[in-house]
Amino acid sequence: MKNRIYISAILILAFAYTIIYSQSPYDSLKYNYPYKDGISFSKYKERRLRLSKFMSPKAIGIIFSSSFYSPIGNFYQPNLINSNLFYLSGMPDQKSVLLIIPGNYEYNGVKTNEIIFLENQSAKNTLWYGRKVNLYDAEGIYGFKKALFLQKLESILDELMIMRDTLYIAEFPLITTEGIVQGEQTDVKLDFISKLKQKNPRLIVKGGIQGLKLMRESKDDEEIRLLKKAVDITIKGFLATMNAAKPGMTEYQLKALMEYTFNKLGADGTGYPSIVTAGKNSVFIHNTINRDTITDGSLVIMDCGARYEGYTTDVTRTFPINGKFTKEQKKIYDIVLEAADSAISVCYKDNSYLNPHVRATSVIQRGLMELGIISSPNDFINYFSHGTSHFIGLDVHDAGTSIILKPGNVLTVEPGIYIPEGSKCDPKWWNICVRIEDDVLVTDGEPVVLTKDLPREAGDIEDLVGTE
Repeated sequence: MKNRIYISAILILAFAYTIIYSQSPYDSLKYNYPYKDGISFSKYKERRLRLSKFMSPKAIGIIFSSSFYSPIGNFYQPNLINSNLFYLSGMPDQKSVLLIIPGNYEYNGVKTNEIIFLENQSAKNTLWYGRKVNLYDAEGIYGFKKALFLQKLESILDELMIMRDTLYIAEFPLITTEGIVQGEQTDVKLDFISKLKQKNPRLIVKGGIQGLKLMRESKDDEEIRLLKKAVDITIKGFLATMNAAKPGMTEYQLKALMEYTFNKLGADGTGYPSIVTAGKNSVFIHNTINRDTITDGSLVIMDCGARYEGYTTDVTRTFPINGKFTKEQKKIYDIVLEAADSAISVCYKDNSYLNPHVRATSVIQRGLMELGIISSPNDFINYFSHGTSHFIGLDVHDAGTSIILKPGNVLTVEPGIYIPEGSKCDPKWWNICVRIEDDVLVTDGEPVVLTKDLPREAGDIEDLVGTE
């Protein structure tokens, strides 16, 4: 009897859900584009057309969305936006695939060089996760020539591959120093490629799409505007946090204040996990475990960046928690500052991308030798083990392939010195760690330091700390 009652209750509940979702008012909700201050849809359309012209007429480019959602218990958390897809569409993350088709492909009488494939979102999913882009939005708002449901992807590719021989897959395979990254997305793509190769044995599959990195590495005026806004928010976050800093606070309290300021000023989050680390913890360059109390006399490294309308900055400042550098701390700080200034001074068009690192390294070698911390110039690597620069944009380590700097490049300059306890030098230098990072725009003339309004000189840093 109890089982029958239980089954009946389940059936009634299922029927109720069916009625709710079949008559859902959510289906008629108007789509609300989240990036009100972003780049125009016509610019995204222009980028897609330009990309298609980089490719062979017998090729196809394909870009998958980053995720689809990462399950946390019974809750689904969206992954970060796929920056290539966003660069070409402005579309927030949702389950989708973009095809770039050089030349023209005709579908139901419509000639197109692009198709966006979207998941058919149910009323239930809309209720839980919000109104996503549908086919009408993709064509009417985003300006795609053709939008179809994901179920059509396989048959469209089968048809296209009859006359084409090369498939470019953006960001695949994803290779790091540890090898090929595995995971659900990689497995999906491997299975996808395997099926295509079975049907088309002569198909050539290549990672990356011709021209896409080249397009992304030089920022246009609209991208620079958004990066400047992200920088402005980031600077205000640093000022608020440094003003409030004092001994006895925790690393996570400083992080919380930084990110609160970002959000208060309209950022759409951080561009990467904020790094707030002090004292002996600062020897770890990308330490994101921010749980310790900051003791009097410690140096704090804050490496943080606001993301605005998809674009992220990347800034680092080092400061004494009590507002006063010790003699030893200031000597290390001044070496790093000189290294940063020297690196920025060569951020000119037609210079090598590696020149800033060469300049920074030279200053750090000389400075550490003069202080007796190293006895051979080559020993600098024990205290400065990372590169000086990387591009920024939609990703904090943004796309870029050129070895020669060009107008529109936006790159970081971030030398550092890290002296862990137990180093082969006088113990008075132990646990002194300094990094200074600025964002620099390469132009036809002088390099423009986008972060110039955030103080860098040791005396100016001291004047900022703990003034609240």
